[in-house]
Amino acid sequence: MWTAYRWIHRVMQELNIEIACFRLGKTNIMAVSSPEIAREFLKKNDAVFASMTPTTTSTPSAMADVIIIPIITRASCQCTDGREDGGPGDEEEEHSYAVFTILLYLYAFSVSDYLPWLRVFDFGGHKRMVNDALEVIKKYQDGIVNERIQQWREGRKMEAEDLLDVFISLKHENGDPLLSSEEIKAQITV
Repeated sequence: MWTAYRWIHRVMQELNIEIACFRLGKTNIMAVSSPEIAREFLKKNDAVFASMTPTTTSTPSAMADVIIIPIITRASCQCTDGREDGGPGDEEEEHSYAVFTILLYLYAFSVSDYLPWLRVFDFGGHKRMVNDALEVIKKYQDGIVNERIQQWREGRKMEAEDLLDVFISLKHENGDPLLSSEEIKAQITV
């Protein structure tokens, strides 16, 4: 997989420089290979670099629901097909692969991040891969959320034990649930 940072690093090594500015489309990329220069650079310009520009795969239009991955693999998918030796089964591997796919592509280089008019082409298939991975995660999480909401409604669950329980137990002043099931699902994947 071609990555911009490897190309930039190689160019800087060939030119024997420790700081450089590259222009990709309308975006300036500041590259620093020296820890001392990076520390000084970020001390003086910390506010400018405090937030990252949204990428093709991290924007809400590209990902209806983005990952806080608060429910991790075994806990979130409640996978039941583990191997006899305790290793992950097919469901757990599918869920883990989806999580890592999203993490891999969330801020991966995409030419359309620098030339936005190319977003419709989805070069590299980043949006498609992230959306497919999100569907896998939702497949496992939605059942868990629905089941937990039902436990609270039936009174089988009365105390919040995790973040999901907190979201479910939040109430309006009139006693109605503060969040719908769809809003809860969005919160655990945002």
